[in-house]
Amino acid sequence: NISDPTASLPSQLIHQPSTEPTTTTTAPSSETFFPMAMVNLVSTQACPNTLEKSTEIDSSATLHYAIVPSNPPGSGNGLLCGRLEAENDGWVGLAISENGQMIGSESIIGLPGDNTVLKYEMAGKSNARVTAMSVEKQTLTDTSIVQEDGKTIMEFTKLLVEDGEIPILEQGVNIFLHARGDGSSLGFHSQGLSFIRDFSED
Repeated sequence: NISDPTASLPSQLIHQPSTEPTTTTTAPSSETFFPMAMVNLVSTQACPNTLEKSTEIDSSATLHYAIVPSNPPGSGNGLLCGRLEAENDGWVGLAISENGQMIGSESIIGLPGDNTVLKYEMAGKSNARVTAMSVEKQTLTDTSIVQEDGKTIMEFTKLLVEDGEIPILEQGVNIFLHARGDGSSLGFHSQGLSFIRDFSED
């Protein structure tokens, strides 16, 4: 894992297999928690119809994305528009981290069995410490999770800057984590990786 995010980092991807096991936790279903699609009351921005940029995380997973800058600059309404495609038959996740560690990161996780794409707090490795964020923090829009042709595909739109959360920088190094696992319920990940992205270099 990346231990010093303040050090000079290359602009190309850094792949690091995760050695940290996770334990099974259960996400609330879309019926008992809140619907998949939520009205975005914060940003008036919109994602493009096509996500032209992409990052190959490894040979089995790719993040397609677009960054919609804040308008006007500094207004905090910028967006990350994402589609994560992974060759697996289970759940997928994408997290933003300050130091490359799972603990303390904030994750977007798609669970095909529950038909949910939610934001999670990764406060620890036990069931009780891997939890879906509160309703008011579930600000993702344009969410979907499907499985087809041997792939799990998760789509989402996320605000770049949100109160009390790790920001996604329009300029500068972002440290992302990706995990995926077998089965429709969140549990031990069969693959875990970290990579960096400076969107100003696109």
